[in-house]
Amino acid sequence: LERDMAEVKETAKSKIADIENEASRMIQEAFASADAAVASEAEKHRETSRKLDEAIEAAKEKESKLSSSIAELTTESSSLQNEVTFWKDTHSSQGYCNTTLIREDSRRLVLNALASTKNGFTGTQQLFSEGVDGQIRFVQEQLIPKVEKAMGEACEMALETYNEITSKALVLYNDHLAAAINEKIVPVLDEHVYPVWNQKAVPLIDQCTEHVSPIVKTIDNETRKKVTKAREGIAPRLESLASSFIEFAQKNNLFDKLPKFISTQLTRAAEDGQWALDNLFYGYLALVVVLFRSTIFRIIWFFCPLRLFFGKKKPAPKKHSSKGPSAKAVKAEQNGTAKNGGKAKIY
Repeated sequence: LERDMAEVKETAKSKIADIENEASRMIQEAFASADAAVASEAEKHRETSRKLDEAIEAAKEKESKLSSSIAELTTESSSLQNEVTFWKDTHSSQGYCNTTLIREDSRRLVLNALASTKNGFTGTQQLFSEGVDGQIRFVQEQLIPKVEKAMGEACEMALETYNEITSKALVLYNDHLAAAINEKIVPVLDEHVYPVWNQKAVPLIDQCTEHVSPIVKTIDNETRKKVTKAREGIAPRLESLASSFIEFAQKNNLFDKLPKFISTQLTRAAEDGQWALDNLFYGYLALVVVLFRSTIFRIIWFFCPLRLFFGKKKPAPKKHSSKGPSAKAVKAEQNGTAKNGGKAKIY
């Protein structure tokens, strides 16, 4: 009987070992398939990132080309304007004998030059607006939807892979490992580990909690009391300070020189000190400092006796400059009429 029992035990041990090996192999295969799926998703994500980078680089190249085109058009418009200025100067320096057509020729030349320049600026502006609109449209209509779609697909596939792996692992655990763990490991934990933990560690944790919790609670309560007391003491003073400043500003007509929102904020601070202390303390502090620096300090310095010890700066001597009579150059216009109503130029 003992030999049969030993054989049964050996057989059971071998079967358990085989089951454990099979479970380990299946778990490793599941993890390997999961790793392969994750690697595939990572490769897809890298491919999407590469395509996105390529699209961004193409957009940058297009933007640089548009910028260079705009610079070229701007240079051309500047050269055209310089040419127009040159011809205007040339035309104005010529002496026409027939003065009746000078105004019409000059007006026509200037209008043509202005029209050419305006067309150049209009084309430049249109090209720039088309380039910017194209880039914005590309990002909004193509780039962002592709990125959102790729990220959504990647998240969905990763979630499906995770659910599949966890479900397979849970089935394998329930089929092969749960019985052995509940039979061999859980009793050991209940018999040897948990009692030691409850006897040694739990009392220490309870003692630390008993000693630390009152200290933390006391610090928290004292801090809250001090903060509440400080707020209750500062808020009425802030209200009275705002009221006094409003009276001072009304007496000196300072609100006429300040924006309207400042008077509104000061009025609300005079009515509710807690609101002013929570939201507008730094703003009012800066305002008071600026006003003291710009107004009251000047008045105090004007009546301060120390001001008498500082001498006034001597005015700098005026420089007398003699200018000779300016010579006025008078340009004589020569008038004349050519034959057949044409223009006669004088060289």
